[in-house]
Amino acid sequence: MPVGGVVRGQGQRRLDRGGEGGGVPEREPICGARVLPDDLLRLPHVLPHELDDHADRQRDRRDDGGEQHEGDERELADAPARPTAESLVHTPMLSRARTGSEARVDSLPMDESERRVVITKDGPYRIEGGVPLLRTAIVETEFGEPIEWDEGPAFGTPRSGTYEICRCGRSSRKPFCDSTHEREPFDGTETADRRPTAARRFPFEGDGVVMTDDTMFCTHAGFCGDRSTNVWAMIEETADPEVRERLMDMVRKCPSGRLAYQVPPDTEDVEPDLGPSIGVEPNGPLWVRGGIPVVSADGAEWEGRNRVTLCRCGRSNNKPYCDGTHRQVGFSDPAEPS
Repeated sequence: MPVGGVVRGQGQRRLDRGGEGGGVPEREPICGARVLPDDLLRLPHVLPHELDDHADRQRDRRDDGGEQHEGDERELADAPARPTAESLVHTPMLSRARTGSEARVDSLPMDESERRVVITKDGPYRIEGGVPLLRTAIVETEFGEPIEWDEGPAFGTPRSGTYEICRCGRSSRKPFCDSTHEREPFDGTETADRRPTAARRFPFEGDGVVMTDDTMFCTHAGFCGDRSTNVWAMIEETADPEVRERLMDMVRKCPSGRLAYQVPPDTEDVEPDLGPSIGVEPNGPLWVRGGIPVVSADGAEWEGRNRVTLCRCGRSNNKPYCDGTHRQVGFSDPAEPS
C-alpha cells in the first residue's frame, strides 16, 4: 500500500505516513456520496463544448491532406454515440501501476473451465469452480484521489468450491447470502444492454494510444482523474510519453472495464494481467476478474471480459452490472473477512 494512502470504506482508520499520528482519516459518506475537501468541490467538469471540440479535432485528423475515403460518412453514422457531459464523470486518480498484488489467493485445484458466476433469478450470485474470493479496497490520497488497489485478505469459502454471494444487498452476513431475498422480495431483473461492448465504445485518439469508453459499465470508482485533470483531457496531450503512460496506467486500474486502450497499429485492447478471482469492494460492487464467465438467470452468457463489476447493493438500474447506485443509497459492508 502506498505510504500515506487511505483505504476507502474504512471510516476513520488511519494509515502510517512515517510519523506518529500522521494518518489521514477518510470521512464517512453522507447519503452514499463521498465527502471531500473544499478544493475537490471545485473540480472542473467535461463540458459539452469540450466534447464538440474533441470531435472537431478528430475530424480534422481524418481529413488531413484533403482526402475523403469512400464509406467515411457511413462509418461516422454507425459509430457509437459520443459520451455526454454527464457520463464523463470527473473523479480523482494519480499514480503509476504496481505490478502484481500484495495479496495472493490460491483456490483449490479445480478445472478452470468450471469457474463461473451464475446469476440466480431474483436471488444471489452462485460462484462455482473454486473461484478465490478476497477483499479489494481502493486506496486514496488525503484529497480523496484513488491511487491504488489494496488486495486481501481472503474470505474463507467451502471446499466444494461453490458458494453464494448476496445480490439483494440485505444479507446479515455479507458478502455471503443468508436467504433474506426469500423473506423480503427482491427484483433482480437483468436490464443491461446485451450487445457487445464494441457496439457502444467511443474512441478517443491520441498520439501512440487510442482510448475507448463504454459508459454503460461505469461504477464511479474514480481512477480516471485527479484534482487537476482527467483521461479525456490527457488524451490530447499524449505526445508527451509521460502523460501517455500515466493515462494508460489510469485506464488499467478502472475495475469495470469502462475504459480500455489500444496501442496502434494493434487494434486489440491492452488489458492488465488479472488472474481468475473475485474481489469484494468495501461498500461497493463485486469485481470479477480474469475472464470468469457470468451466466444470466435465463441461461445465456454475458459477454466475456477481463474486468467486470457486478451490483452488490441490489439497487443498480443496470443489473447485473454496478452503476454506482451503492453510493447514493448508502450501501454498507466493510468486507472484512472473519
